[in-house]
Amino acid sequence: MSSRAGKEVIDVVELYRSIEIAKYMSLASCAFLVCEIFATLPGEINYVWGSRWSFGRYMFHANRIWGPLMLAAYTPTIFLYNLSDQAIVASVLIARIWAIYEMKIWVLIAVCGGCVALSIPSIVFLQLAVNVANLLENPAPDIIAGCPTKRDSLAFVPYLPPFLGETILFALTVYKPLKINRTQVSTPFMTQLIRSGTQYYAIVLLALLSIVLGTLFKITNHAVNNSGLLAAVWSSMCTRIILSGRSWHHKSDLTHDSVEMTVLPTAGWQRREAGGLESISSRSLL
Repeated sequence: MSSRAGKEVIDVVELYRSIEIAKYMSLASCAFLVCEIFATLPGEINYVWGSRWSFGRYMFHANRIWGPLMLAAYTPTIFLYNLSDQAIVASVLIARIWAIYEMKIWVLIAVCGGCVALSIPSIVFLQLAVNVANLLENPAPDIIAGCPTKRDSLAFVPYLPPFLGETILFALTVYKPLKINRTQVSTPFMTQLIRSGTQYYAIVLLALLSIVLGTLFKITNHAVNNSGLLAAVWSSMCTRIILSGRSWHHKSDLTHDSVEMTVLPTAGWQRREAGGLESISSRSLL
């Protein structure tokens, strides 16, 4: 009886520690997102507030509002929580890819269809996990919040399709700029596309890998799955990727208002030797 009681005490302590880690990580995610909002506020004022309303601006404000709201009002329905914020970020990335590939309808259909196809396995797996979840009696409700569940050894599986999706979107984002750089001429705009896409992918990939590794250990499983870390990273990077395009547009003194959705030229770039400026023979999405 004494050994059984001792094991129960150890289980309670481990559960308490894992939930406390989740709480601290959730607070850290919120703090990170708040700091990110204030850090990018000058860029938002300069490049967004004075611009006309376009798809990029709608998505920027939606991301600014929805990400913090989801972290502030976190609910146990984690699949809905992740899907809603990811949809905003994915729409921005899809629009950029569509513009890069000259707004061809088949590209838009293929990319949207691929994103939906990659989302289905995660949604199905999470729904199955909810249906078979083994709820445990809370051994210490005074100090442990919520309803404990048994740790799922396959908790990392829903993160694999997003990882694959992010990799494909990154490859599509940088493929054409790299191809044009090699076959025609390197330009600041294409360099900006490659740089911003690489930075976004590297940070999101690091966050996904951290979460996948965290699900493999009992002490960090609750923390990485319930802290909102990935939502905070997605939201902040979505803000940065839009601002990077608008910042380049502002500094280059171009006439397009939504440069993050400007189509790459098919006939190359024209350089004005006198003024040292570059012009693009392209169409704007809006």
